[in-house]
Amino acid sequence: MFKTLKINKFKHSFQISPGRSGNFKFLIIFLVVFLLLTFVQHPLDAQSHLNSPNYNITFPSINSGAGVGVSGASSFMGVTLGQNAPGQFSSTGYRVKSGFQYIYPFYPFSFTVTPIRLNFGSLATDSLSNEQTLTLKVTNGSSGGYQVTSRVTRLMTSDEGKTIANSACDTACDQNTASNWLLTSTYGLGYNMTGTDVPSDFSGNKFRRFAVMPETAVRVMGKTTAEGGTPGRDKTSTMTVRVNINSTQPAGSYRNTIILTAIPIY
Repeated sequence: MFKTLKINKFKHSFQISPGRSGNFKFLIIFLVVFLLLTFVQHPLDAQSHLNSPNYNITFPSINSGAGVGVSGASSFMGVTLGQNAPGQFSSTGYRVKSGFQYIYPFYPFSFTVTPIRLNFGSLATDSLSNEQTLTLKVTNGSSGGYQVTSRVTRLMTSDEGKTIANSACDTACDQNTASNWLLTSTYGLGYNMTGTDVPSDFSGNKFRRFAVMPETAVRVMGKTTAEGGTPGRDKTSTMTVRVNINSTQPAGSYRNTIILTAIPIY
C-alpha cells in the first residue's frame, strides 16, 4: 500500500513507500515545497518597459544576434537576427518604417559652409555684378531626409544706422518665392541657390529676398524622403548673394549676418 502526496499546482503525484525512512519523506516534501515557493516568488514575465536613472526604453526587443555580417575593403553589411516585424508599412495617410537595420545610419550628419565671411568691397552702383558666393555642403545619413534653412538677423546696416533694403526682384519676389532679377535698376539684397537639393523656384537664375528675423527661416536646400530625397555624402549647393545700390545710397560700411541651420529628419 502506498501513500500519495498530491500538489495541484503542478498536477504531479509523488508516491512514497511506507518502508522508506522518515528522513527521505521529509527530504522529498521539502524539495517540492522549495520548488513551489521558487516558482511562485519569481514568475517569468516579458519586459515591456525598461528604465533607470539614465535611460528609458519603451517596448524593448532582444534580438538573437547582431553585428557586421560581411565586410570588405570599402564596405560592410550589418546584420540583425530576430527583429520584430522589420520593413516599411504604408497605407493612405501614413508610412511606418520599422526595424533597427531599416534606418541604420551609414554615416554621421555633417554641415559645412565656406567661406564664413563675404566681403563685397566697394560696391559699384547700378550693377548686377556685386555678388559673392557661399558653398553649402551636407552629408546626410538619416532615413527621413534633411533641410537647410536661412534668414538674416536684420537689414544690411551701416555704422551710421543707414540700411540697404531687401530686393523685391523685377517681378515681386519674396522670402518664399524666387523671381527674375535682370534689371540694373532693381536695388537691394537678394540671393540665388544652385546645386543639389535646392528648391525648384530658383531655377533659371531666379532670386529671393532673405527672410528677416523675426520672420520664419525658410528652406534653401534639402529634401525629405517623401520628396525623393536620399541619404548621401557631400551634397553641395551654392548660395549667390547679390547687392545692388543706386547713386543716392549713403556711404558707409554695411554689415549683416546670415543664419544657416542644417537639420536631419528622422
